[in-house]
Amino acid sequence: MSSPGPRAGGPTSRRSFTPAQKLAYLAAYDAAIKNNEGDAYLRTEGLYSSQITEW
Repeated sequence: MSSPGPRAGGPTSRRSFTPAQKLAYLAAYDAAIKNNEGDAYLRTEGLYSSQITEW
């Protein structure tokens, strides 16, 4: 038997963020950058730097 691929259940919907959530992520990212932990923060939260730039 073959195992199902990573998209076996079909595509998932994109995450959407409210303006309040975006501001909270931006504030937390700003704090993480000051501690040289910006990249780690993005990985932990599952965010991309392009999202931060866009917001």
